[in-house]
Amino acid sequence: MGVIKEKKTKYKGIRLRNNMIWIDFRYKGVRCREPYGKDGTEKNITSAYNERISIFNAIDKEKFNYVDYFPYSNNAKKFGEKPKTNLTISETIDWWWQDYERNSSEETIEKYGRDIKNHIKPGLGNILLNDITPRQIRNWLDNISLSNSSKNNILIPLRMVLTEAYYENLISSSLADKLPSYKREKKNKHPFTINEVDALLEYLSPPSKEFYTVSIWTGLSTGEQLGLKWKDVDFSKCLLNIERQIAAGKKIKDTKNGFRKREIDLISPAYDALEILKPKDYDIDPSVYKDEWVFKNPRTNDYWRVDAITKPWIQACKKLKIPYRKPYETRHTFASIMVTACLPDGWIRKQMGHASMRMLEGIYGKYYDNAAEVLLWVKEKTQNGHNGKQFEEFFLNKQ
Repeated sequence: MGVIKEKKTKYKGIRLRNNMIWIDFRYKGVRCREPYGKDGTEKNITSAYNERISIFNAIDKEKFNYVDYFPYSNNAKKFGEKPKTNLTISETIDWWWQDYERNSSEETIEKYGRDIKNHIKPGLGNILLNDITPRQIRNWLDNISLSNSSKNNILIPLRMVLTEAYYENLISSSLADKLPSYKREKKNKHPFTINEVDALLEYLSPPSKEFYTVSIWTGLSTGEQLGLKWKDVDFSKCLLNIERQIAAGKKIKDTKNGFRKREIDLISPAYDALEILKPKDYDIDPSVYKDEWVFKNPRTNDYWRVDAITKPWIQACKKLKIPYRKPYETRHTFASIMVTACLPDGWIRKQMGHASMRMLEGIYGKYYDNAAEVLLWVKEKTQNGHNGKQFEEFFLNKQ
């Protein structure tokens, strides 16, 4: 920890600590020292001195309210001062954010911080906290061009701010309970047809070809697939162990929930793709590579970034004149193929890491109209290769 350097200025009660200005004064018989929050330039020092004079004038007139001068100070609570009455929404967010940021994950901070910076502060920041109404907030949200899902996400940190303000007596009534809730639009899934799958995998070059082969034949999310390490692949048992994901394209973390941490069957095309990606001397001693990424940037040896897999996918769709769908749609494609091929619902649910059948029935699983063609296609792709035991039992052994 660095040494704190403190020195006096030419003004009484104004000191510098590591070149930051602090104001020193007495209030109710207690010595108070508060940061002025500005660099120690001569101009700022003079400004701080004038602020100190203002503080003493307010104290002498018995009109001093600690929160008006130092809204985030612990002394404000200590002296039992009434809340500052002229906080804007923007200032209230800054007050709330100090504690929230210290106790939240990096991912959550980034997500809420983005909505606060891009939407809440520009839209509501200048309104006084005591003037804001649920109707104002609803009218503001109704007139911004965002999906209902995005609007609900914006309301999450805003509700927390208003709830905290109510608990701390900054406002007299709870506004958070009166905010709107937008009905989420049901997103239609558009899985790739088997003809589109064949065309895309034929067009793509290694290693993108192998990446998307694994995507389509495992149903992994993009983050789960990018998070694969060689120790997660069991070639002898045709199994894949899912333990981590790359969140937001850049953060390594555990799977989304307990059900997403799972062991799944490797199906022949995915198995073959992973065989192609194996380092040349992998079979001599697999333990040497156990902590290396399966899908890695050869220049950095780090995991692939999302844009590295997205660019060739976009180009392939464009070149083949296939309506573009995000790479994540390969997850829906896997589910729909397996549902159409009549694999057991429980097996599909386990492969995808669903806690219940609701997601499979309501979102992912969509029957193809050409069920007989899909059934034959799956059989042709898998009957002569390496497949997980349960897949063999449920599908190939019953055909």
